[in-house]
Amino acid sequence: MDTSKNIFNTNISITEDWNGGYKLELDLKAESAANDWKLDFSLPYEIKAAYGVDLMDNGDGHYTIQGQNDQVNLTSGQSINPILVIEDGGKEAVKPEFSMSDPVSTPEPVSMPEPDSSADPVNIPDSSGESVGQSGQFSYGEALQKNFLFFEANRSGALPKDNRLEWRSDSTTNDGKDVGRDLAGGYFDAGDHIKFIQPMAFSNTMLAWGGADYKEAYAQSGQLDELMEAVKWGTDWFLKAHEMDSSGKTERLWVQVGDKTDHDYWVSPEEIESKAARPSFSIDPQHPGSD
Repeated sequence: MDTSKNIFNTNISITEDWNGGYKLELDLKAESAANDWKLDFSLPYEIKAAYGVDLMDNGDGHYTIQGQNDQVNLTSGQSINPILVIEDGGKEAVKPEFSMSDPVSTPEPVSMPEPDSSADPVNIPDSSGESVGQSGQFSYGEALQKNFLFFEANRSGALPKDNRLEWRSDSTTNDGKDVGRDLAGGYFDAGDHIKFIQPMAFSNTMLAWGGADYKEAYAQSGQLDELMEAVKWGTDWFLKAHEMDSSGKTERLWVQVGDKTDHDYWVSPEEIESKAARPSFSIDPQHPGSD
């Protein structure tokens, strides 16, 4: 690897800033092949967690990040989106500047102590946000991150510009046109492309309930805005699916888009609309249902 210049195009965003810390989301794109890559940077604060990369603390506010798993070597044009959660003690959030590092002189990753199986899985911070930590066998912050990536992978409709999954694009944008209603959006169900309101509502309720009970923990793990966006993606669709009469009473609820013919086609979400019909189904006082 040529370490004489920075071969990455970097974009850094502060996506959350709370009392005592903030979250950085990085968009790192390799302008040419980067094998066994490492990036150095400095920050005047302590980094509490890193997701999507291995983090090395070199001391005195100097850090190094490197790829993990299949992202140790990147091809030209490939990008990754790691996240850093930083504790700033209530001071101003700052962005780092990255530079390529020499793999020979880069210190080894900081070794973590063996987990204490008797410890509680998560140490939830108090209301001031000054005490935060995680102990036990599992990395729950990373599990939350991957959970929200799963929800984003199952989004239906026109995707936003900040879509983090490069292989996903707009899909099933004509849902509801068979009944003259906009029913695009929401989440696909299970391993197919049908949309059911009942399991979607259950999933959204569990997400919202967790956020209501553990908001501080979501913030400290750097996943609060992902939680809010995941819930909003579902509730926006529920509003589309609900019809009221002139008196404000529920008149109709659209509960399903697509049918079993969807199972005849093993294709991507972007292709299903051209393969199978996507009829819309509703319930009302004259045609009730369990939903």
